[in-house]
Amino acid sequence: MPVMNEANRKRWTLAAMCFALFMVMLDNTVVNIALPALQADLHATINGVQWVVESYALFLAALLVLVYLQIRASVFRPWLYWATIVASTTAGTTMADFADRSLGIGYAGGALLLLGCVLVSLWLWKRTQGSISLAVLRDPKSEAFYWLTITFSQTLGTALGDWMADDTDSPHACSS
Repeated sequence: MPVMNEANRKRWTLAAMCFALFMVMLDNTVVNIALPALQADLHATINGVQWVVESYALFLAALLVLVYLQIRASVFRPWLYWATIVASTTAGTTMADFADRSLGIGYAGGALLLLGCVLVSLWLWKRTQGSISLAVLRDPKSEAFYWLTITFSQTLGTALGDWMADDTDSPHACSS
């Protein structure tokens, strides 16, 4: 496994921050596209639904802080790990909705897109680190691949669940 020197650490920190900025922009796009429909469904003024944009911005800031703290942690902290899992799951739900509603490819198309994202992230992880074993999560680069793959895989689970509930005759359709 390559040695993580200061120059590599800085590059991977920059790459993680660029990805985080992309996620923030993507999420804000999703929310802004959904605001007119939300406003109509709730019979609210635009000021009445402004809290949605603000809550997404606050949540994404919390997600970025949690992922950063998780990657930088020198020892395992269960509360930090599980808080990051919850945050990445919530971000995954947003991405699954984006694929369905904003891209217009439906849950089946979103599931295929997300499956591709999981496979690409696993391939890149293996190619750059030599292994995708959780036993070798010893540097920020491996941790970044781990959290990227976890977020995509949880998003895939959300998209598949939504697809099964909404696009099939599932008896659980009313529960989603």
